[in-house]
Amino acid sequence: MFKGIDCTVVIPTIEGREELCTRAIKSVNSQTIFPKDVIVIPDHERKGAAFARNLGLSKVDTALTLWLDDDDEFLPNHVKILLKAINRTGADLVFSYPEIVGGRDPLACLNNQGELIKEPINIPFGAMQEMSLRRLGGFIPVTYMIKTEIAKKVGGMPEPYSFHTTHSNDCEDYLFLIKLLDAGAKFYHVCGVRTWKYNLHDGNLGGRGLNRMNEMGK
Repeated sequence: MFKGIDCTVVIPTIEGREELCTRAIKSVNSQTIFPKDVIVIPDHERKGAAFARNLGLSKVDTALTLWLDDDDEFLPNHVKILLKAINRTGADLVFSYPEIVGGRDPLACLNNQGELIKEPINIPFGAMQEMSLRRLGGFIPVTYMIKTEIAKKVGGMPEPYSFHTTHSNDCEDYLFLIKLLDAGAKFYHVCGVRTWKYNLHDGNLGGRGLNRMNEMGK
């Protein structure tokens, strides 16, 4: 069993987002179960998200890693709920649904009947959802809990365009999910709960899966 202190939150950030980053850190400090550490990686040279995330991952010495973008926020029960799920299921990666702030819902995946669900808060992760992720693009933003060992085993976040996928091969976080699946990682969706805030703005790249389905005329 993993304990609450045996996890580290990694937050990449860039110049000019200090206020956002402070808000993100505050949300970590407001958790009902505190992680052991918070690692903030300022990408001063603008080397990209893959570089910043991997630098942060290299500094993690806990069994679990949690990602948090500097413009998003954990709700107070985020760590507790994901920790409980990873202990109960033995999954390598567990994720939950967000509160959407400032825009439309950008997430979408297929249910087990092959229907597009534009708010998949109650859709468990299984074979159909893996197919949806691989073929239609991402619906799991970088706010999940992952076992550090497998994150490092697959080499962390790949550079954009470092290998071909059917969709979103310009996104390091999406390519990371595909690498994890290829390595046999088990994903688990904590259904029916919202444990973090997804703050949407012009800089977000979310909703690739939904955009792809729109392109296909679905």
